Amino acid sequence: LISPAIANVKKIAELDRRAAREEEATDKRIHLLGEHEQVKALRAIAAQAAQTDETILLEGEAGTGKEILARLIHSMSPRKNYPFVCINCASISPNNIARELFGQEGGALGEDESPGLLESAEGGTVFIHNINKLPSSEQAILLQTMEEKVVYRLG
Repeated sequence: LISPAIANVKKIAELDRRAAREEEATDKRIHLLGEHEQVKALRAIAAQAAQTDETILLEGEAGTGKEILARLIHSMSPRKNYPFVCINCASISPNNIARELFGQEGGALGEDESPGLLESAEGGTVFIHNINKLPSSEQAILLQTMEEKVVYRLG
């Protein structure tokens, strides 16, 4: 009898968190300013990219605005009311990379269940930079996750 009540409380809490994320996402508008032909072309490409569910690769030197462009694409997409999660792989401790990205199932030894960064973007957009800082084993798992569009927690 207590277990269903706990499940309902968790479900209500998740709905509240999702509503808060949607409200926060609605308030963030990204604009790419400028009338130069290259800026106009970039806006058009971003608008076209925003309508796809395919993985998008943004390349460029550090400081060239890849994250701004990713946020612009997100803000123009059907996912705009869902989270935009920015993951800097260089800032994650090597000992915690897998748990931070993929999350942790609750275990028999009392470990807490926790969603990873990828799961927290459910329905939204994930922007990952410095992927080259990840160990190759985690890069392979991340690639599989991106291809399958399914996140498997550890444990």
